[in-house]
Amino acid sequence: MYNPVLRPGVPTSFTDQEKAEAISIRDVVRFVRESFATILVAALVCAALGAVFCAVVKPRYTANAQILIEPARTPALLQEPSRASATLETETGRIESQIQVIKSAQIAREVIRQHNLLDDPEFKLPEPRPSLLTRLLGSFQDEAPQEPSDVEAARLTHAVDAFNSRLTVRRIGQSFVAEVQFSAEEASKASTITNAILDAYIKADVAAKADSARRGSAWLTERLNELRDQVAESRGALERFKASSDVQSASDRTVKLAQLESVTQTQSRLYDAFLQRSLETVQNITYPVPDARIIASSVKPQAKSFPKTTLVIAFTGLVGAALGTGIAMARNGADRRIRSVKAAATAANCSVLGMIATIPKDRLVLRGEAARKGAAARAASALPVLRTVWARGLGRRADSDFRALKVAFSAAQLAQPIKRLGITSPGRGEGKTTVAANLATVLANPESRVLLVDLCSDDRTLSRTLTSDRTIGLIDYLADPQALPKVVVRHPKVEGLFVLPLGSAPIQGSPAEILAAARHRPNLEALGQVFDIVIFDMPDIDHAPEALVLASLLDAIVVVAEFRGTSMDALADTVASLRGSRAEVLGLVVNKVPSREMNA
Repeated sequence: MYNPVLRPGVPTSFTDQEKAEAISIRDVVRFVRESFATILVAALVCAALGAVFCAVVKPRYTANAQILIEPARTPALLQEPSRASATLETETGRIESQIQVIKSAQIAREVIRQHNLLDDPEFKLPEPRPSLLTRLLGSFQDEAPQEPSDVEAARLTHAVDAFNSRLTVRRIGQSFVAEVQFSAEEASKASTITNAILDAYIKADVAAKADSARRGSAWLTERLNELRDQVAESRGALERFKASSDVQSASDRTVKLAQLESVTQTQSRLYDAFLQRSLETVQNITYPVPDARIIASSVKPQAKSFPKTTLVIAFTGLVGAALGTGIAMARNGADRRIRSVKAAATAANCSVLGMIATIPKDRLVLRGEAARKGAAARAASALPVLRTVWARGLGRRADSDFRALKVAFSAAQLAQPIKRLGITSPGRGEGKTTVAANLATVLANPESRVLLVDLCSDDRTLSRTLTSDRTIGLIDYLADPQALPKVVVRHPKVEGLFVLPLGSAPIQGSPAEILAAARHRPNLEALGQVFDIVIFDMPDIDHAPEALVLASLLDAIVVVAEFRGTSMDALADTVASLRGSRAEVLGLVVNKVPSREMNA
């Protein structure tokens, strides 16, 4: 059998573990739905700021070029080509070394000098702007003026730093190709400087090789002169030995001659080798071959490399969405109003009897000016809440919700008899009168007489809308218990429903407190004997805490809370106060629940 008290998704009680697991997928979906506008606005605002940044900041263009650094092929001096590679550094280390040469200050200074970048705004040293304090302190100090050479050195140092900050050189994979990138505010400038860097590097490499060859040639020339003298001396010694007529044995003379010929041949071969290397060195000086060549010159870039408009807007949009989520989470954490039925049940630590969907304002009890109209108008709209439930005027959803509440109440009566039921709430305007009136309507039938008692002296909604011409009511009944048939009003449309208004007599104190007084308790008992169920529309606990005395005398109390209206702290305090006064809290009714929350 269906029991709303055990309705899926609306737990009747919560263990400590269930309370710890307060956040569910439904809560996340609810948070996103409620905070979507905040997140969207924050994302759009940050994305707009990103677009403004892209429009205001100076763009940069990056030019690319590629250079091939040839493997080492020139053997070391006086070293066989087949064995020269053993003394060379590894090719990886050589490539990285050449990359550092391209990024060196020497190349930067050469390009800066060629293109006169010292006066370019991107590389120019900004004029010093001393602060007021610096100027005041400087007036008491005698500083020597800077030398022009120092100023020029500072300008060059700043230009080199700015130049290197815009330069990127990297090796492409494991190849011998290096990619050179340079960024500038103008596309043509970036391309020109990139090509100039490669040209300066190749020129520096050629110059270094030529200088090395010149130094080697000078050393070879000096060494050749020494070897020439040694060869001439050894040949002279050989000729003199051949022409000498010293008396020696034939064997000694043969050995001596062989030694002199061997020395002469060795020195001659060494001389020939140095002579050949000297010729090669002179050739290198005449036409040195660089170890690198350009394989892809830079062209003028067509698109800016900074800022990336699409990427910046997307990133700032994501940052804005994260910021909006944080704002929404902070606001949600600070907002203690009921946002889910589960949270309300957890805060109140009691079961949920039912949820009532939001009722359109034009179908609620008429208040204010409409309630103060003439007797005929009030009679025509008398107790529309009760009438519309009976005539399905609240809509099918609300009718179904109140009938489900009836089933929940009937299920609770199986556990314990409930003849006197109090309806209250933590604060005003949370719909307890609507719940009380409609619950009384759906419970009333020819076999079950239901009395609805108005105890709200500040509001008197039931009394005004039903008994516009009644001047007697509850106070008169308390003064004369025999007057009950006179003060009770039978509803003309709902059979079995009766209403006990407050009446127009002045009241000294709270009606709930007066009814709970010891001398009037027999009157309270008598109402339970005459009617099957007595429903008291009690004042809210916040403005009438004296109602707690009456609550302890009733069989059960139903607490009405407004979705997104009632504070969970106030709800918890109300339930705790009722239980502290020994009142039996039957459960919680969450009112004004949006349709999407009802369907969740």
